[in-house]
Amino acid sequence: MRALVCFMTLVGASAINQVTFCVVTSERPVSYLERVLDTFRDQRVNDMDGVGLIVVNMDGTNKGAGVAHPSTRKLAVCDTPDVEGIPICKVRQGTLDVTESLLYCANRTSGWVVLAEDDCEACPGAIQEVVDAISTLDPAKVSLAKFAKIATGVAFPKSKVALYVSHAQAHVYDRPHDYYSEREWDPSGSGIHFHGRNLFHHIGAVSTIPYRNEEVYHKAYDAARSDYCGEPM
Repeated sequence: MRALVCFMTLVGASAINQVTFCVVTSERPVSYLERVLDTFRDQRVNDMDGVGLIVVNMDGTNKGAGVAHPSTRKLAVCDTPDVEGIPICKVRQGTLDVTESLLYCANRTSGWVVLAEDDCEACPGAIQEVVDAISTLDPAKVSLAKFAKIATGVAFPKSKVALYVSHAQAHVYDRPHDYYSEREWDPSGSGIHFHGRNLFHHIGAVSTIPYRNEEVYHKAYDAARSDYCGEPM
C-alpha cells in the first residue's frame, strides 16, 4: 500500500491543468487501482507541464490519501426488474457515478479531460502520446477522442463535458453512458477522433457488477473486452 499512498500525495495538487486524466474508481471485490496508478506514476504524469491526474471515488469506499470524494452523490432509483434490454440499477448508478466524476474533473481543468477506468493500465509511453495527440486537435471540431479499444482513455474537450453528461443522465434507463453516438449528445456534430493504436490495457477480471463475473458472461464478452498495448484501432 505504501506505493499507492506515496503517489496519491502527488495527485492532490490544486493547480488547474490543461489536460487532466480522470480515473474513476469504485468498490470492487478485487482492487486494481494501485497497479493502474503505478503505470501513471512510472510515466511521471504529475511532473508534466499542464498535465495532472485526479482519482475520483463517488461511493466513499476508497479512503486512500489523495482520492477525491465529492460531497454529494446522485443515487439511481432501483425501480425496475433486472431484465434484458434495460440497464440494471447498478449499471444506472455506474452511469451517474462516471458522469458526475467527469464533471468533477472538468471543473478543475481548463482544456481536456481524459476519462479512465480503475482497471485499465496506461500502456508504456501512453500519457505523453495522449497529450501530444490532444495538442493537435481543435476542441471546437471534436466531440471526443478515443485512445483505447474499450470505453476508457476517452478525452473530452471541457466545453463538451456538460453536453455528454446531461444526455447520459437523461437517458439512464435506456443505455449505459458509453453506448451513445456523439451525434446523439453533441448538436454540433463534431465527430470523433480515433487514435491509431490502443493506449490503455484492460486488466480487470472481476467486475463491480455481480452477473458480469459469471462464467456465461465471460464466455460471451471476454473476447470483446480483450486488448493489448499498441493494438490497431
